Amino acid sequence: MYETRQEVKSSILKMGSENKNWFRGTWTGGICSQQVPSEISGLVFWLLENEVKIDSFLEIGSAAGGNVFIFDHFFKPKTIRLIDNNSQPRCKLRPKILKDILYEEFVGDSQTVDARNFAATHNYDFIFIDADHSYNAVKSDINFYSPLASQYIAFHDYFQCVGVNQAVNEWRQNNNFKCVKIFGSKQKVGIILFQNMGNDEK
Repeated sequence: MYETRQEVKSSILKMGSENKNWFRGTWTGGICSQQVPSEISGLVFWLLENEVKIDSFLEIGSAAGGNVFIFDHFFKPKTIRLIDNNSQPRCKLRPKILKDILYEEFVGDSQTVDARNFAATHNYDFIFIDADHSYNAVKSDINFYSPLASQYIAFHDYFQCVGVNQAVNEWRQNNNFKCVKIFGSKQKVGIILFQNMGNDEK
């Protein structure tokens, strides 16, 4: 359906942005995506090009739900779960933005026992972490949620936030995950993608 990265990007641009001046969308509104279109389209196209099947998706930090909307649009996961503490003002739009999407959510801190129990009933083909960006919080999210990623895990704001960068760089030195791609832009926000090589049968 989507033969080029530009086709994917054009589709995402039409969905709407949280802030077009910062995220470089074409208009503010719609799904209120907090992703830079050139970065998220690069990730999505890479996954499509490599024929990655995403049946189960977990997002830590969803805000308005724009990223969940994007992954549902392109991959149609059977299981979609999200964890968010609803501190971001746009979170009140999430029920409307995701009204036609079947998903489960936990409202609260991702580092609580209840949040972890909510997530731990599944393993996930893809986990996207974009919650509290402090070093300790990212490290905590990595330690608990990365073992639930059966195929891929991605982190947002890899370039933008020191806490994310430091925690991810420390973690990547000693685990079964391999960094397969970093998706950057002029805004230097950054999405870094890892594959679980422990499940690689090749």
